[in-house]
Amino acid sequence: MSVTKKLKSKIYLFNSRALIFGVPVNAAPHIHHALQLSIGLEENFQLHNDQNQEAMRAALIGANVRHHFADSRGFLVNLYLDAESRPAREIAQTMKIRQHLKIVLSDIEPFLPQMQNGSENFFSCREAFELTENMLQTLFQTTKTGVNFDPRIERALEILKKAPDNLISAEEVAEKINLSSGRFAHLFRAEVGLPVRRYLIWRRLRNAIQMLAKGESLTTVAHASGFADSAHLTRTFRQMFGITPSEIFQNSQFVQVSFCDE
Repeated sequence: MSVTKKLKSKIYLFNSRALIFGVPVNAAPHIHHALQLSIGLEENFQLHNDQNQEAMRAALIGANVRHHFADSRGFLVNLYLDAESRPAREIAQTMKIRQHLKIVLSDIEPFLPQMQNGSENFFSCREAFELTENMLQTLFQTTKTGVNFDPRIERALEILKKAPDNLISAEEVAEKINLSSGRFAHLFRAEVGLPVRRYLIWRRLRNAIQMLAKGESLTTVAHASGFADSAHLTRTFRQMFGITPSEIFQNSQFVQVSFCDE
């Protein structure tokens, strides 16, 4: 029996990456800011870009590359990495990716059983994160994400996580930990691997998705998450993932969302 007929879609949202099982991908040509690793769980998919069309089981798609999936009926697992995160920058430097990179079946086969398990059962945040780390390190030789931060950045992360609806500026956080804005921005990127402004966008998008999953209106969610209006939220979401919040939650009873810290 095909997994596409019996499974809920699952979204694991971290601070600079998202692991998504089975949410329909955008069939129309689009671009997004995130680096995307797409894997067909059971079968190949057709990937189009401005240069060609090719059937493949897995592909790494560069950030801001125009593409679309011609046949997305199969169950896809997608990993999105913020283009300014440390793993994405390492991949961009070492793989020299401009459009997309085809990944052969034998390279992803070791991960298929775990992805199959994740598609059929609940993954903890730790299991989901370890899966993404193992794939990135094995396929692209990325550096293992650090967990021990400078005490000032530890404090900053706590402040950011506890801020109501994530509505706090980088300047406010810098002041709370007694650093200048410039020094804080430099130290945050060096320690966390992501610019603080991108981190804040991910936190606000996480908040928006959490509210949408509870059935709140797009307008209410946009204002509560620090966006000017629903159009601003939709535009930011599409720029990040190539799909709108409405497209993800059009069948919200079939979407399971987990909010995780890296």
